Amino acid sequence: MVATAPVTVEQAAAILGISASTVRRRIRAGSLRAEEARRPQGPVWLVYVPEDVFPGASQASPATGPVATAPTAPTDAMATWAASLLVPIAAELGEARQTIERQAETIRDQAERLGSLTEQVGYREHELARSSVEIATLSNELHVVEVSRWRYARSLALAVAVLVVGALVAGMLAAPVWVR
Repeated sequence: MVATAPVTVEQAAAILGISASTVRRRIRAGSLRAEEARRPQGPVWLVYVPEDVFPGASQASPATGPVATAPTAPTDAMATWAASLLVPIAAELGEARQTIERQAETIRDQAERLGSLTEQVGYREHELARSSVEIATLSNELHVVEVSRWRYARSLALAVAVLVVGALVAGMLAAPVWVR
């Protein structure tokens, strides 16, 4: 069984049609040949996939470095797998964008309404202040009218008393002397 150029664990999983954890188990069990390569991002396992997995494949040329190129079939599988992951994410992103646009429109409408209500509050506060001054003025005028009315009633009562007393005195003077 001849092996091709080494590929990553994930690529090997796609080629073999198994999970990455199954590939790792087979490496530990010795049924797949692999070697650890150092990269700036950290170590990575490169797996030598048996050539009989690729029907009609010839001897692969050795990789130029720790990164090997995968055959075309796994690339198509990877593209299909990536598309199956990205399509739902793109759909969710589109829905989220629409939601954000609707919320932005709602915020604009609410900001306009808030501005209108703020203007109304300012107008109402001005009207309230003007009405308060008017009430105070009318209250003072009412007090003046009440004082004047009380003085008028007192003067009227005094005048009536003077008239009554005057009438009594006049009646006494006009009465016959014998009644006295």
